[in-house]
Amino acid sequence: MALGPLRRNLLPLYLRWMNDFTITRYLGPAAWRPWTYGAETAWDDRASRGEGREVVFPIYERATLRPLGTAGLHAIDHRHGTAEFGLLIGERDCWARAMAQRPPGWSWITASPPQGRDVG
Repeated sequence: MALGPLRRNLLPLYLRWMNDFTITRYLGPAAWRPWTYGAETAWDDRASRGEGREVVFPIYERATLRPLGTAGLHAIDHRHGTAEFGLLIGERDCWARAMAQRPPGWSWITASPPQGRDVG
């Protein structure tokens, strides 16, 4: 898998994923509404300019460069050095391929700013 920049030509794909409840059911109530092309375009504009408190990247299958989903940091809090990590695999044929599993030996970590660093 590989990450890349947001691209406007992927909006129809994002829209398909976000309007599929089977895909979005674990994203929480904010995602459980119909998404329109206008709403997705507005989100893409904000995300591409770096506005708001999130950074999102498309996930690609490395061999084919086929878009598979998105990965991002959400609710970024620069003052406290925290964020939520989100992963969405939108292409259902990839769900059973173990693409979103942790590699052996990896562990989830919580990152904190270095001691003595002023984050405010």
